[in-house]
Amino acid sequence: MSIAQGLPPTSAATRPPAQPTGADVLIGLALSGALFVLVAIGIGLAQVMRPGAWLTGPWGLLLQLALANAVLAMAALSVAARRGWAVFQFKPLPARTLMLCAVGGAAGGISLAFLLSVVSEATGIPLHGVNEELMGVDALPALGMALFAVIAAVTTPLVEELIFRGLLFQWLRGRLGAVGGALISAVLFGGLHWPSGQAVWAGLVGFALALLFHRSGSLWTAIAAHSGNNAMAIILVLTLAM
Repeated sequence: MSIAQGLPPTSAATRPPAQPTGADVLIGLALSGALFVLVAIGIGLAQVMRPGAWLTGPWGLLLQLALANAVLAMAALSVAARRGWAVFQFKPLPARTLMLCAVGGAAGGISLAFLLSVVSEATGIPLHGVNEELMGVDALPALGMALFAVIAAVTTPLVEELIFRGLLFQWLRGRLGAVGGALISAVLFGGLHWPSGQAVWAGLVGFALALLFHRSGSLWTAIAAHSGNNAMAIILVLTLAM
């Protein structure tokens, strides 16, 4: 009898959780990257064939957000199809814990944005800018606003956390440690928000979300905090637009 045969089988409770591999990251991001190029080409052709401001208005912003969500979601779906959803670490947590994360995400995100804005005004360094596109969403009808709220506060936090914390951070953590993985994934997350002028804010938020996920062991905490922040941002945008 071999040594392996003499050992007791590893139970599901003691088996270490699955972690994303380099292949998961490569395949997922390659798929999303290819879809992004196809979507960009399609939008460009549509603008040429039917020029106008339809893509930059409120409905255009809604369309762009929906397409961005769909493109990122494909990376997560491709990984889940190969490895199962457990690879993203969806550890169940009490509703009270998730509510606290949502409230903390809302308070922390808004406080950070205010602090960066104050520093920007005092130093002249553009650390945080206003997303001018979001300021026009109040022109949407009730149905459009409802769709925007769902996309911005529910689906966007979900897909972004799946990719940047559930996939990238976990993979980087296995090679660089928690802090190193959080830092690199935060830089990439900030880069995603560069066009809106909120790269520094998003990078710092991404770093905090990665450490929250690492500490809790459940991606739900990062999703809840991210969702709470986005929901508060929508409330503020609508309040300022009144």
